[in-house]
Formats: sequence, structure tokens, C-alpha cells
Amino acid sequence: MVIVWILAVLVLLTVLLCLARVGVTVFWEENVSFTIRVGLLRIHIDPSQQDTKREKKSREPKKEKKEITGAELKKKLPKLAAEDLQDAFDTLLPVGLRALEQTRRAIRIQPLELCVYVGGTDPADTAELYGLLCAAMWTLMPRLETLLVIPDPSIHLELDLGSEKIRLQGRVGVSARIGTLLRVGICAGIPTLKWLTRLRTKLKDRKTTQTAGQAA
Repeated sequence: MVIVWILAVLVLLTVLLCLARVGVTVFWEENVSFTIRVGLLRIHIDPSQQDTKREKKSREPKKEKKEITGAELKKKLPKLAAEDLQDAFDTLLPVGLRALEQTRRAIRIQPLELCVYVGGTDPADTAELYGLLCAAMWTLMPRLETLLVIPDPSIHLELDLGSEKIRLQGRVGVSARIGTLLRVGICAGIPTLKWLTRLRTKLKDRKTTQTAGQAA
């Protein structure tokens, strides 16, 4: 009898946990910050302020660190070509849409105020990426508005050839019940992991080919 009561309490706690609503709002301003919501609890996280506090608390002299230049950082980061983004669009979009169909508009996107300034070092690649993002937005947004609750979406894309990177400005908030997020994760998790594994292998082969070409 005691075991039955324990199982009943565990089932009740699991149901209550799945019904709890959580959300996160990301702010892109001078620095990136987050507001996490769990029920009525709100927690604001600003990484830049945390770094400042750590520097003030630390009294020990720090060893000089070697500065990493933009060129060195670019070499360390994986470079995604337009074909990689197209592959992600073709592979992950159907998976994500099928997962969202299971939620029956249980996920809310509010606010959605985003400006994307597309820049890059190669004008041709930048223009191709800009066209791909525009096509993705006009194709994806109408479909998302049928699957999600998006009261007042505002997305602006702009080509910025004077910048060497993509810049974001605005805020995006997502909220849903924990049970809904678990359902989406189960439906989309495995295909996404398979795509990431394939992308990692492709990037590794591409790097090997480039290295062999330079050596020759």
C-alpha cells in the first residue's frame, strides 16, 4: 500500500512538472542577456555584468594572456558554407515542423523583434547567404505562424557588406510547458543529432582536403 502511495505521488509530481510553464527571452543589444522564467519566478542573466563583478572581486594579479586576433579565431571556428546551411534547411526543417505539429500551438513566441544584419568577408558568399536567409524567412514564417502562437512578429533582414560578421539586434522570447518541450525534444532530437554528426564528418573531410591541397 505504501508503494502505491509513493508511485501516486511521483506520478502527480511528474504531471505537475510537465504542466509547469517555462520561458526564456534573449536580448541582443550592446551585450547579449537573458531572462529566464519558471512559473512566476524571473531570473535575469547578463554575462557582461558577471564578468565585471568577477574582475572586481579578484585581487590577485593575473598573468598576461595572449590576445587572439580575428584571423586566428576565424581559423579555430568551423566555417559553414552556403551548402551546409542549405542542407540544414532541407534536413532539419521537415523534422522541426513535424515536431511542432505535435504541440498543437502550445509554444508561444513573444516578443519577436529581430533585426539581422548580414555581413561577411566575401561579398559573393555574403550575398548568397543573405538570399538564403530571405528565402528561409519568407518560406518558414507563414508555416510557423500556423504551428506556434506568434502575436506580433517583426523580423528585418539587411545586407551589410561593410561588416565582416552577422549582427543581431532585438529580442526574442519563447515560452512553453515542460511537457511540450520534452515532446519536441523527443521528436526532433535523434534526427538533429544525426545531422550534426554528418556535418562534423563533412567539415573534417573538407579540412583534410584543404590541408592536403596546401601541402601539395
